[in-house]
Amino acid sequence: MKKFLSDTLFITIGGLLNRMKGIVFIPFITAAAGAVNYGAFVLILDNIRMTKPFASIGLGMGFQRFASAIDKEEKHLLSQHFFSIFLPTVLFGTLGAGLLYLLAPLLNEEFFSGKYLAAIQLSSLAVLSNTCFSNVSKFLLARKKFKLYSVLTLLYELSPYTAFVIGLMIKGEVFWGILCYVITDLFMISIMVISVVKDLKMVWPSKLIFMQYFLFSYPLAISEIEGGLLNKVDKYCIGAFMDLNAVAVYNVIIRACGVIDFVTTPIRKQMMSYLPKVWDKGFKQESIHTIRQTLLLFLLITVGLLTCFTLYMQQILEIFLQEDRPVEQLQLIVLLIGFGIIFSASKRFYYLLIKLKNQSMDQLIYQLVGVIPNFLLNYLLIPKIGLLGAALATFVSYALILIVINAKHKLDIDLDFFKHFGSFLIISLSMLLIKELFNFDIDTVWLLIVSVGISFISYFALILLLKRSFLLAIKKSFEEFRRITNSNISNN
Repeated sequence: MKKFLSDTLFITIGGLLNRMKGIVFIPFITAAAGAVNYGAFVLILDNIRMTKPFASIGLGMGFQRFASAIDKEEKHLLSQHFFSIFLPTVLFGTLGAGLLYLLAPLLNEEFFSGKYLAAIQLSSLAVLSNTCFSNVSKFLLARKKFKLYSVLTLLYELSPYTAFVIGLMIKGEVFWGILCYVITDLFMISIMVISVVKDLKMVWPSKLIFMQYFLFSYPLAISEIEGGLLNKVDKYCIGAFMDLNAVAVYNVIIRACGVIDFVTTPIRKQMMSYLPKVWDKGFKQESIHTIRQTLLLFLLITVGLLTCFTLYMQQILEIFLQEDRPVEQLQLIVLLIGFGIIFSASKRFYYLLIKLKNQSMDQLIYQLVGVIPNFLLNYLLIPKIGLLGAALATFVSYALILIVINAKHKLDIDLDFFKHFGSFLIISLSMLLIKELFNFDIDTVWLLIVSVGISFISYFALILLLKRSFLLAIKKSFEEFRRITNSNISNN
């Protein structure tokens, strides 16, 4: 249990710092080049992230499902699993980079006002490094090297972003920032690959192993592509129908509310490294119950976070974009986006169950349920009601996915579950009173942190006071999961 908690802490801290980089660096970018260039940078990164799933084919996802069951003494078999995936990854990553390079002129004209062609073309090299990182990093998780994974992931995510900001501040142009970003990105992925390969043998790839991974992961890859469309089509539509400055505003809201989705990351990555053996031993109902309880714990945390973001988003925009630009119906926009992200993150708990069942094709279908209405709603609503249209599209799309997925894959969601969720919402309203009691001008990051901290602490104080029996039940569930996990490990 101690190792489980320490590994979770490492993943959490590393992931949180990674998430925060996208917010902390915003004032530096906007000060050096303005909100418009920040909006362009956001879309350039989205180009890379949209292309990556095509190139990675999700092959790395198979490591946690298959390589995690291999004993560390079987070095030859482990090596065969790794190189059967790594070499195709390099090939497909190179093809993905070429694809983005060829599409650069079209993207530049449609979404960048024809001003960023060289930067987009240069950024195509990052598709190769992102593809390699996406697959190689999963091997570390499969081998339960969570601390090494967390450190390397943090360095990989933080270093290129820092390099971009430095290049931008020195030269004042997005192109030079992207140049620094790409060079650092390629260097960091080289370090990650070396850290994995040094413990393996050089062996010839296996076609059978590749096909095993491919058949498992290609539906997940297509699902990731659909997920990329769900997450990014709104920004492309805002860029096309509004302007890059609106993209910058919307991205700050998404970045802040994205902390909600992050809360699932350490839980999911740990659980997917331990659950397969427990599930395969026949403890299926226990596994489902554990996933349900972690989903409730996730909702407890994120309801409080969303309330904070709703109350303080105007101050967040003013501080990080360094301009006083009121956004119409901002609180409604934040609520819609926030609940959309909560729905999106909740579906990931269902995806744990889908992967355990080896029914990865279902994930593809469920994503498609959200992609089509998301695209149509963004296309129809953004020209009419602006950012509110994008927020509404996000909310409706993820709500549809969650409704459809729950029809087949059950997580013991009952009336008691909804009573707990409703109580979280009611308790979160206490933060409205706290904000009124500590209502002072917030014009610096530190005052913002203090205000949000006071509100969030008050929420959790009431949770501890009013929901003690619920928290004890959660603790009991985790202890039971630990007992089953330890029992299976000792039997092996």
